[in-house]
Amino acid sequence: PVAADKFRLYRFKGKKRLSPEDYEVSHQGYYNKFVLEDPNRLVPLDAARTAEADGRIGALLEAFYSTAGVMQSVEKSREMGQGIACSLRHNGVDGVILTSTCGTSTRCGAYMACEIEIAGIPVVHVTNLTQISEGVGCSRILKGSNISHVFGNPDIPPEQEAEWRKRLFDRALALLEEVPALSSIEERMLKMESAAVNEKSLEAYRLTHIDGLDFIGNAENAEQAGVAEMLKGLPEPFKEDYSAHILSELAERNDFE
Repeated sequence: PVAADKFRLYRFKGKKRLSPEDYEVSHQGYYNKFVLEDPNRLVPLDAARTAEADGRIGALLEAFYSTAGVMQSVEKSREMGQGIACSLRHNGVDGVILTSTCGTSTRCGAYMACEIEIAGIPVVHVTNLTQISEGVGCSRILKGSNISHVFGNPDIPPEQEAEWRKRLFDRALALLEEVPALSSIEERMLKMESAAVNEKSLEAYRLTHIDGLDFIGNAENAEQAGVAEMLKGLPEPFKEDYSAHILSELAERNDFE
């Protein structure tokens, strides 16, 4: 797709790495052959699991966020970033590694990264097109391997590639711990008034489900509140999408564990 107006979460609970038979790519902005061969080249779960086992990170959220940022507008990029930031805070996430591929996808990812940081969650933007990310104003930027596989190195044997990816992931973790320059923090603080992440929208996310992952509350409460009340405070682009899901899926509650 182009100019996607939705993001989704995909579970990987219990998996040590992403397997190619379980995933597909729907994106017109880059040559996706390498990611189809090994999805860890874009979503580095294998390296993240190693860092988790070594105690470098406390725990992973057992799902990843995904959208297609190709040919996405700045306004929509920011709106999706605000929605993702709400979901991240709801799910207790305190650090993000965000990967981007082609030019407009990198621009979209950069604006989303800025909105997530406005919400108080540090983000490392991993992209081969670092100048785009710098121009948007991202605070933590890591240059990836290639536009088509930022966490991949298909020119070397798989075992060596896995080790190479772990080293790049460790660099991303180190960047997460860095404190940006004061000027960057001040600039982001000036943007706070435009962010949609506030207590009202957070409460709306608590009442509704987060892209099919979980519900907070129960069906009886949801019916009493009504769909309109549940959607109050959500960023506008997501209201229609959520209203189509809520009541139909409440009957089959699927708590996120």
